[in-house]
Amino acid sequence: MNTQKNIETLNMLVEINNDRIDGYLKATEETNDLDLKTLFSSLIQTSQICKNELSSELRKFGESPEEGTSTLGKAFRIWMDMKLAVNSNDRLAILKSCDWGGEIAIETYNIALSKYLEFLDEDQISLIKHQLASITSDHNKIKDMALKS
Repeated sequence: MNTQKNIETLNMLVEINNDRIDGYLKATEETNDLDLKTLFSSLIQTSQICKNELSSELRKFGESPEEGTSTLGKAFRIWMDMKLAVNSNDRLAILKSCDWGGEIAIETYNIALSKYLEFLDEDQISLIKHQLASITSDHNKIKDMALKS
């Protein structure tokens, strides 16, 4: 196993969870809808759990998890800021922004499970698949709410 690639892969997933946390915090600030605030709080909790699990894996290698966010995540938040400035407190605009962010997270997990699979051990693969299922479930909640808006 290539330890450095393993660490890079795990940190890539930590970053996407940092992106999700920051994105949902931003979305929480942009809405007055209690049901959305509750949903975003739940989604933040999912990503905090994922980040903690991935961090535990990184510590096995004596590594610290990434504390920052990805470049894509930063670009997403700038785009979200611009979109929300135009559509202030627009429920559907907030949900669509979160939907796009959810798609990026799912894509990142799928990349980890395809392109970087050979660098992960069986326990890590199982963990990542479990996390992907949770993130996909979160994404489906966002999509369902958007359809109802």
